[in-house]
Amino acid sequence: MNEITILLTLASVHFVALMSPGPDFALVVQNATRYGRQTGLFIALGLSVSILLHAIFSITGVSLLIKTQPLLFSLVQIAGGSYLLYLGSVR
Repeated sequence: MNEITILLTLASVHFVALMSPGPDFALVVQNATRYGRQTGLFIALGLSVSILLHAIFSITGVSLLIKTQPLLFSLVQIAGGSYLLYLGSVR
């Protein structure tokens, strides 16, 4: 298989996964009915961007880089934990 075929296959799988309803769908519907259409659109946009970034990181091999470099993995964990602590302290 050449690279284009692999990329198209992976993109197709991600596209189908994005179309299937799940917890994200429930979150968008709940907040859109509670706070309005604009809020629902912003939540959907945020979810789409995060899924796109996850797919790009997977395709480009960032996960392999993090797996082979323990120090980099620790830095990512600390950054993520710090962000979660920040989110918890804001509310």
